[in-house]
Amino acid sequence: MSYLDKYKRLNPSAGLNLRDQRVNDTRRSFESRFMNTPSYFKVKSAYTDVYYDLLINDSSDLKDQKSITTTIDSPIKLGESIQWDNDIWMVIHFDSNLGDVYKRGRLYQCLGKLKWLDINGELHETWFTYRTTESGNLGIENGKILSLGDETRQLIIQHNEYTDLFVKEQRFMFDRSAWKISSIDRLSDGLIYLVLQQDTYNSTTDNLELGIADYYGKVVDYKVDILNRDVTAFKVAETLQLNVKVTNRDIPIEAVVTYSSSDESIATINANGTIVAIAKGSCVITAEYKDVSDSIQLNVIEDVVNNYSAEITGDDYIKYNMIKTFTVIFRNNGTQQVDKSRFWITELNGEATTLATITEQNEIENTCKVKAGNKKGYVLLHVENGSGLSQTSKKIEIKSLL
Repeated sequence: MSYLDKYKRLNPSAGLNLRDQRVNDTRRSFESRFMNTPSYFKVKSAYTDVYYDLLINDSSDLKDQKSITTTIDSPIKLGESIQWDNDIWMVIHFDSNLGDVYKRGRLYQCLGKLKWLDINGELHETWFTYRTTESGNLGIENGKILSLGDETRQLIIQHNEYTDLFVKEQRFMFDRSAWKISSIDRLSDGLIYLVLQQDTYNSTTDNLELGIADYYGKVVDYKVDILNRDVTAFKVAETLQLNVKVTNRDIPIEAVVTYSSSDESIATINANGTIVAIAKGSCVITAEYKDVSDSIQLNVIEDVVNNYSAEITGDDYIKYNMIKTFTVIFRNNGTQQVDKSRFWITELNGEATTLATITEQNEIENTCKVKAGNKKGYVLLHVENGSGLSQTSKKIEIKSLL
């Protein structure tokens, strides 16, 4: 190895030009003294558990703005909000030409949060600050809030996967008022600039106390229902497919349900909801979705005890003079049975009715057709199997055409 090669090996900067050497020396000097200055603070992200090392100083006569300096490799980015001095501050600017020695930027004090519910009813929130006339220029000392009229606000928020979905006319609540987006500017990396126009507060949809616009009707109300919960007993080695319905605000939704058994030595259930009886005994089978669940008590026995049931499927209403078809499914211990059916219709009190009539029924296909009259009310559609051991009824509303 030559003397030159040995020198370069012991002095990694030897292969650099003079400017690069000076940059490296200056960077090392800055980083060695960085944490010993009075303006050094270790601050925490307002969104995560990430911490940042910053120098924070007054950058103007305005107390709601601060300048920051940090190492060139600091992970802090535009749009990040930090906790400092008992307030939340947002990074709204970084200088780009500082010789690769350090990063310098600006913080604006956050004034509140935008809160909203997404299409699934899940709550999201993001900090915001008002935009000023400084346009990120650190050389200007006196900033002013952009004035767009008493009924307009111009905000800066973080650009992330959730705020990227914002659309015009989307509504928010803050400053005890309702606002809607009139303009969206996503051109700045890490930031979104919003112009919001004051909107009319709607007490039937907006939640002023929580600060969420269009709250009612979007808030989630998940329910999990095990439909074949009449199954109470079956033999060892038998299987059963659990039938589960998940709704949000009473509307059925597609959902990935998690299943569990309280005692897998008695019965197991797989990810698809198939139960397998293992040994005689009792256990609880649970279906869960987003912390909402439903359960059934399961008894595994040596001899099957018949547990007959029937279920009528079809709409809950019929409009005047219209005909609708209804189907019955007969089960024994949750297993569908082939059987004959007999339908009849009555008033809610069991008396004969003139509100609707059965025009046709098929005892083999287990269907019937019901025709509504032209008077409002409710009827009961009854059905039983050939032996009469499986019976059920369905309440049907007779509605006007309007």
